[in-house]
Amino acid sequence: MKLDRGLFLIGNLAPDCNKANEDWSAFTPDAKITHFRSIGSKCEPERFLSEYYAQSDEISRKSFILGYYAHLLTDNLWGDLIRNWKDENPQIKEKMSKDKSHIWTIKEDWYGQDFKYLRENESNILLMSFST
Repeated sequence: MKLDRGLFLIGNLAPDCNKANEDWSAFTPDAKITHFRSIGSKCEPERFLSEYYAQSDEISRKSFILGYYAHLLTDNLWGDLIRNWKDENPQIKEKMSKDKSHIWTIKEDWYGQDFKYLRENESNILLMSFST
C-alpha cells in the first residue's frame, strides 16, 4: 500500500499534540485518551488500530492512522527501554521514586537532543516534508 508520507508523519506526531498545564503535571486531552491507555502506563496500539483502521479505505486516513499507530508502538518500546534503564541504575531509580517530577529533568535533555538533531540534520524527513 502506498502511504501519504506527510499524513503518516502528522499521525506520528498527533498523540503528543496536547496542552500541558503550567507545571507540566497534566495534559489536555489526557494521555489516557491520546495514547489509548486503559490500565497502567502502556499504550494499547492494537486496540487503537482495531477501532480506527478498518473504518476507511482512503489512503489519507490510513496514512494518518498508521502514523499514529507507529507512535503508540514506539512509545511502548521507549517505555520498556526507560524502565530497564532505571532498573539497571539504582541511583536513578531511587531519585525517580522519591521525586516524581525528576522525569521532567531527564526529558528536558531529551527534548534538547531532538532539536539539536533537527538543527544539525537539515535533510531529515520532517523538515524535507514540511518546509516551504
